Amino acid sequence: MLSAHSYLNDMDGSGVVKNIHVVEWASENGLEVVIIIYGSFDVRRQFEFSEAFRLIPEKADRIIVDLEKTTYIDYAAVGMLLGLRTYSIINGIELRLRNCNNVVRPLIQRDCIDTVFNFDEYD
Repeated sequence: MLSAHSYLNDMDGSGVVKNIHVVEWASENGLEVVIIIYGSFDVRRQFEFSEAFRLIPEKADRIIVDLEKTTYIDYAAVGMLLGLRTYSIINGIELRLRNCNNVVRPLIQRDCIDTVFNFDEYD
């Protein structure tokens, strides 16, 4: 049976729309956690990304970072993704980047950063 649970609401206590959402999917293939990044993914999102990071259950089988709705990314965000990669390796969790759009792709490909990630729907 497939079920989903969203950990972060659209609004935080200050009424500011959050740019990062975490959705947990449970299926017969295990527990998949999807981190969805909306808008700019930069140093200003560090707190939100850290909050999302802490919400990943230890029993997760895979983490998907969905970048389809990301409109800007900087090296600070790439550093956050690399930190998540280290976490996933230490904890034996598969990490995948999904829907790398034309905004995200060039920065990830620069300096061969793309060689350390697994991708879904990446052409």
